[in-house]
Amino acid sequence: MIEEQHFRLEWDFSPDDFLEYELVDEVNRSTINVSAGKIVVLAPDDGTDTQVIVERTQAVVTLLFQCARIYRRGRYTTSGPSVMRIHENGKRDYVVLPDSVTVFWGKPGFDFIVHDQQGKMIFDSATDRKSKKMALTSVALKIQETNPIVKFALSAFNSSIEQPENELIHLYEIRDAAKRYFGNSELAKSGLPICNKLWSRFGHLTSNAPLKQGRHRGFRYEDLRDATEKELEEVRTIARAILQRLFEHIARK
Repeated sequence: MIEEQHFRLEWDFSPDDFLEYELVDEVNRSTINVSAGKIVVLAPDDGTDTQVIVERTQAVVTLLFQCARIYRRGRYTTSGPSVMRIHENGKRDYVVLPDSVTVFWGKPGFDFIVHDQQGKMIFDSATDRKSKKMALTSVALKIQETNPIVKFALSAFNSSIEQPENELIHLYEIRDAAKRYFGNSELAKSGLPICNKLWSRFGHLTSNAPLKQGRHRGFRYEDLRDATEKELEEVRTIARAILQRLFEHIARK
């Protein structure tokens, strides 16, 4: 908890369960607190320009939502931040910023529960998603300041949601980034790790299949077709695995 003179930055978001977790963490000497529908960041007032502090903390908040969208593609809205300078004597000054409301779109998924023959629950997709979302967010917060690949990979996945006509192109960028990080395809496959079958299937659907959302469309313009939802979800699943394992690999170094 920051006790000296500091800034309090606050964002609201809806739906208030979009992030699906509560979090208190330290990032860049700031304390970030996530609860239902609200994010509060306490940042030290160390003489840094207020706009720089806002931009720096906004980048962290953006990362939270980008991580969440890896596993939850639905629509959400953010507003803020409201900014307050809190002095050591308790005096509070409000910093006036332009109002900012941002709406992000994406086709929502659905949740399901699997039971065995005795009626015992063996899989809950909502619980699984929340766990994966929290794990990805935790590791991304740890490494985002030290490696630019974090921002690039998360932005690529989010662009695939916001630009569905180019979805496979953006997801391919994640595999490209992994190749660049490790040095080549073979090192990437062993370092992540990911099997040859999935690596090749990903490459086929994103680059070689005659899909309107994919790469190299000019070579197949006569027989292009829309990717099926099954094909899209197959590529998304592999891209998620590459991204998650890449971040975990970087964090272990």
